[in-house]
Amino acid sequence: MTQEFPLIYTADHQHCHMANVHACKTCHRKIFGQPHKDHPNYLSGLTPKGLFLNLIDPPTPLFKIQSFWGFLDYALPIYQSGNDITIHCDMGQSRSRSLALVLAARIELITHSSFDAAADEFSRLTGRPYRPGKGIETFLRENWMDVFAAP
Repeated sequence: MTQEFPLIYTADHQHCHMANVHACKTCHRKIFGQPHKDHPNYLSGLTPKGLFLNLIDPPTPLFKIQSFWGFLDYALPIYQSGNDITIHCDMGQSRSRSLALVLAARIELITHSSFDAAADEFSRLTGRPYRPGKGIETFLRENWMDVFAAP
């Protein structure tokens, strides 16, 4: 588990039990099975164990903006109340760090002026290079401002 910023942590699959945001389809499917794309829990679902996001990160982006809005809706109140946000994905490098980047930009720990500026600042401030998978990088670069324009 790695602290990215105060109260914001990322982790790999070994720390799934400590996470309150699960950014992988494996955990999502353990809880919700394989819901049809019209099912209300297809993209995400909330349980007492946290938010489960049905995310995969192939080279061609398959993400939906609603997943990022749902993440922010869940994470912001937790962060603002002074509690930890622990985000895990399989390797703790791409989806989890990308969501940490989005949250840090939303709460203005880093710039949100552009994806590239936010990614550079995230790397510099965390002391680790931000190297997301191609799919999530492409999605965020193309939809960066929309991530912060939740309805």
